Amino acid sequence: MKIAVTGVGIVSPIGSNLSENMQNLFDMTVGSSDNRIPPDNLSSELIKSTKIFYSQYTDEQASQHINLKELRYSDPVIKTSMMAVDEAVQMSGIDLPKETPVVVGSIQGGVTTYNAWVDKLSRKASRKVHPKVLLSSSHEYIGNLISERYQIHGPSCVVSATCISGVQSLEFGRNYLMQGHDCAIIGASDHMTASLTMYYFEQLGALSPTSEVKPWDVSRNGTVMGEGSVYLVIEPLDSALKRKAKIRWVIDGIATSSDAGHPTAPSPEGIGGKIAIKEAMRQSNVAPKDYSVLNAHGTGTVLGDPIEYNVLRHFYDSGKIYSNKGQIGHLMGASCLAELVLGAEAMIEDWIPGNAGLQEPFPNDGHFEFMFSPQKYSYNHMMKTSFGFGGRCSAVSVRKS
Repeated sequence: MKIAVTGVGIVSPIGSNLSENMQNLFDMTVGSSDNRIPPDNLSSELIKSTKIFYSQYTDEQASQHINLKELRYSDPVIKTSMMAVDEAVQMSGIDLPKETPVVVGSIQGGVTTYNAWVDKLSRKASRKVHPKVLLSSSHEYIGNLISERYQIHGPSCVVSATCISGVQSLEFGRNYLMQGHDCAIIGASDHMTASLTMYYFEQLGALSPTSEVKPWDVSRNGTVMGEGSVYLVIEPLDSALKRKAKIRWVIDGIATSSDAGHPTAPSPEGIGGKIAIKEAMRQSNVAPKDYSVLNAHGTGTVLGDPIEYNVLRHFYDSGKIYSNKGQIGHLMGASCLAELVLGAEAMIEDWIPGNAGLQEPFPNDGHFEFMFSPQKYSYNHMMKTSFGFGGRCSAVSVRKS
């Protein structure tokens, strides 16, 4: 099934809406940070990393999408999710059917709120927790609140699949469309920057000790964590054409797979990645030579980038390659979907994003062309790859409408 994307909303380290994100992406803006870990961060006394790519939003902006009573108890995943989903639904122009499904991808849900209250309780600064706080810190509440806001009664859930959580939600959304639903709201959100996960990633050597993320560079030394939310309204392509919707772009292939190997390290042979790319291309019925632009996962880690590079080289004889992480950091479960949106929106505007932080590509074998800066270029197809812990892999084929 070909999927029409008719609505897009995003809050990321480079913008609080789609327009801001695209302008800052083109301008090569690097996500802002006050270059310090807040003292109330559970990892602040443990980790050496000094930088976080924070989401660009304010409570004043969020209050336009959440009532003030709810806002008081809302986790950042709720605030940014409601901002992004409202943008997507409004853009789609669709009158949501009552049975519309909602599927959200997230690794840790409302971990920021959870950690803050655990800290208060442990220090006995508070002995009472409002039930709304507990709700806001749970995974499933994101989907519940979206269904409640739009008064829709379709399936509502949150799926967790490490860094491909957003694509997993997209795949689930496609399955609902194939069952006969007219549309679906799918999304992804993570704000794990205020959790012990940062310490965990640093212990694994995944975080940059110099707080720089430089995908594909010879001096790459790890990633920097980011945060944000992204949402799409998707419809069967035939249905969207029938209602004369404004289609932004079309998804013609989605595949997920597993290395079935190490819990944190990717397969050296890229087993899962190869399976995912092959299946996504099979669904799209597009030849490898027709993908002239590759939107890669590109974490900027010593281990991950060469493996992904070899996986892509296995299929593509040439192409222009980039990663968004130099500008937005690693949005964890939201990374794959956020980067898919940034890449697809650049495609329909006929340009390719650049690799922020890249100075000297490590392969330098001439196989692929690395984007040092944005480039005007007309192309009709893009392949987006993502990889996560547990050997989870995904590939999404996108084309112009």
